Amino acid sequence: MQNRKLAILGMGFISAAGNTFEGLKETFSARSAPYAKDEDGIFFPIPQVLHHTVEGSIQSIHNGQRLDRTVKLAATAMLDCLQNLNIPSTEKVLVNIGSSRGASHTWENEFGSFLALGKSSPKASPYSTPGNISSNIATLLSKQSIVVDHSVTCGSGLQAIANAAAWIRSGMAGMAIVGGAEAPLTPFTRSQMKALKITASVDSDFPAKPLSAENPKTGMALGEGAAIFALGDANQEASFYITGIGMANERGDSPSGITGEGKALYESMKLALANAGIEKPDLIITHAPGTEKGDSAELNAIQHLFGERCPRLFSNKHVMGHTLGASGTLSIVTACYLLMKNEVPNLPYSAIGQNQTPENIKSVMINATGFGGNAISIVVSL
Repeated sequence: MQNRKLAILGMGFISAAGNTFEGLKETFSARSAPYAKDEDGIFFPIPQVLHHTVEGSIQSIHNGQRLDRTVKLAATAMLDCLQNLNIPSTEKVLVNIGSSRGASHTWENEFGSFLALGKSSPKASPYSTPGNISSNIATLLSKQSIVVDHSVTCGSGLQAIANAAAWIRSGMAGMAIVGGAEAPLTPFTRSQMKALKITASVDSDFPAKPLSAENPKTGMALGEGAAIFALGDANQEASFYITGIGMANERGDSPSGITGEGKALYESMKLALANAGIEKPDLIITHAPGTEKGDSAELNAIQHLFGERCPRLFSNKHVMGHTLGASGTLSIVTACYLLMKNEVPNLPYSAIGQNQTPENIKSVMINATGFGGNAISIVVSL
């Protein structure tokens, strides 16, 4: 597979861990996670101090009215990504924001209103559709762009990056504004996760425990967030590059489609490494959501691929929660932060994969899986 790396020309993000690298540093070293709790359980909202920033992120469109929180989170990240970024007026730009749930706040509100009143409001469409995320974000460019929306559940953000690679490499776009955005802290979505009996319920310093050595059945908690990147071809100078992409699919018997062996993740990791031209990354940021089956499937795939040479493992879900379609892109942000710092913090509880300490971090592999048996792995390098 030919290696045609992409340059990360810009980056913006927002999560429970903040919206800056300094915020990530403070959160990763804190003695407790920035979670909240109510009668429905534990969740990871963005910090209160950033609420005004989010609400004011997209005032140029409909005065900020009627737009879903997913759009606002994506816009907040997008505006940071565009800072100091000069996009030539002649450049063809792909805009592709992936999301698992889409405009979940708006959809739930509108459907609730329909059930109560027996009729729909005019604003129910298009504002409740997933297709309004990239469309509204594209308006912030103030130029013509190619707009794509999609959902591949939790792999949505990384799938957008893979899509951008295809567009740029084919010459159909010269640059891409891509990423993932998710605002799943809604009554229906939280109730759905609670019904699966996989959500964290123990109130502790770190209730969400991905990669836990105790392998809990309920170590996952939902979070909200977004991460947006400006990507171009490797001829442009950048601090970080996408150097490998691998995608695969499997058909398991479970509703998720993921097998216990993690066959699709095994294949996607192998393809991403071959694409990057390396045998092993210095670090893997796992998808591991903190559930018994999800974590074990990924760990089985990693063990199968690397054996006794398993790289160091890390996750950010203990401080960001599981942000579904945005989770993979927030892991890319984390990868860039760790590449810059050239160090990996220990997870603040007994966790698997903490024994290896790489001397230098030059390459990080990020995994994501999605319902339907989809898996994607991306390698980010200096």
